[in-house]
Amino acid sequence: VRTNVNHQLDDQFVDSTADPASNKNWGRKTDSQTGGGYKDNRVGDLPAWVAGDLGSTSVAILESEKIPFEPGYAGSNRIPGIVTAPFEGSRGDVEAYGVWHEGVWTIELKRALLTSGPQASVQDVQFSDKTKPWLFGVAVFDNSQINHLFHYDRYQLVFE
Repeated sequence: VRTNVNHQLDDQFVDSTADPASNKNWGRKTDSQTGGGYKDNRVGDLPAWVAGDLGSTSVAILESEKIPFEPGYAGSNRIPGIVTAPFEGSRGDVEAYGVWHEGVWTIELKRALLTSGPQASVQDVQFSDKTKPWLFGVAVFDNSQINHLFHYDRYQLVFE
């Protein structure tokens, strides 16, 4: 909803923080960001923005296409709750795009083997050794805020 329209993944990382007093997301943190991103589309109880081509399947308003909302707006009956622009900086390292086809989501991800930035070694796995397997997991946002869809197994990335 928030990043697919920009062909990006919201690049975040997890560390061992277990105390919600020091991190309310229990170790889930975002990569460094120099621009872009998403924000709620509201001012008080009203939308802040609309766009000229909103339709019944619009999930976000692009920052580059936003138009101020005016009371009496006669456009689409549905106004997305998110305004978005491509992430800039480390948080925008991962290109991604998901497609829903015949009841199945397929997503393709692409990222440089080695990333750069002020905290790249903390925020991103650096695929510096292509001879070893790299283990990882996946959590899919399902509109439940914290209790995402997940599985107990792990995936293994092997370079061939």
